[in-house]
Amino acid sequence: MADINITVDGKRVTAAQGTLLIEACKSVGIEVPSFCYYPNLSLQGACRMCLVKVEKMPKLQTACTTVISEGMIVTTDSDEIRQARKSMVEMLLGNHPLDCPVCDAGGECELQDMTFSYGAAESKFIEPKNHKDEQQWSPVVFFDRPRCILCYRCVRVCGEAMDVWALGVQNRGVTSIIAPNREDHLECEECGMCIDICPVGALTSGAYRYKTRPWEMKHVGTTCTHCGDGCKTTLGVRRSDTGMEIVRGDNRDKSGAHSQGWAPHSIHLGRSFRADWQKLCQYPRSSRRTLHRGRGLEPNHQRRKLFATEVRAHRSANQ
Repeated sequence: MADINITVDGKRVTAAQGTLLIEACKSVGIEVPSFCYYPNLSLQGACRMCLVKVEKMPKLQTACTTVISEGMIVTTDSDEIRQARKSMVEMLLGNHPLDCPVCDAGGECELQDMTFSYGAAESKFIEPKNHKDEQQWSPVVFFDRPRCILCYRCVRVCGEAMDVWALGVQNRGVTSIIAPNREDHLECEECGMCIDICPVGALTSGAYRYKTRPWEMKHVGTTCTHCGDGCKTTLGVRRSDTGMEIVRGDNRDKSGAHSQGWAPHSIHLGRSFRADWQKLCQYPRSSRRTLHRGRGLEPNHQRRKLFATEVRAHRSANQ
């Protein structure tokens, strides 16, 4: 595939044909902010934070949906661009609750970082914020609607990456909301990918909620051993009265197995049981090993479903 030459902020950039502008900028260390964009997921262009100026185009363009072309001249930082991003952050904060001190995403929140970089000191909105009660969609997943910025990452990772489609979008326009596709609960194996990929604190873990802060944990890279895939994962550990306690499991550097960056589902199921791996290993062995049914190895997604089914059965029997 032929290489394309473009100019970004006066710097010459060479990238393969078909490369998105946001990725081309990233390859030379120019960071373009975004909420909705995520590698390997479909393009959304929902948050409008990645706006850049492309020469000969009358309006600002979204870098996450613009494919580079030969000779393109791009500006990623100017007064016009910063004002546009500042306006977007101000709009996102219009109904966003000011609960950063108690939010589980505090210290890891992308909206928090954007607010410090582009946010307005005062809001033009004088109306009271719309408040909605928190919802529990499953033993693992909790949803706080006022925190949601409608980036649709959770919907796309659930459908496109996990092929489960347990999450969807209801209504249209300003009334759009993220909701389970099965009434008021998630019909899935509770993999927790929607929690990990959420850029804010809208989706939180039932096992990790209000337990600690990111800077209070030591993040240890390891390999999940609950099946033969060997997925890379990161355990958040902290010191407790009985030694080192596993508080959280995720994939902080997004470089998991198969170059997808998703943490293994058993890590998330494990943390729903307070990271008690001994209890997790007591489930039937058929749920934790590769099965053979006369036609070769069972596909990963079928193993995941079998595992989730047996976990739920075990949980119901012990309630």
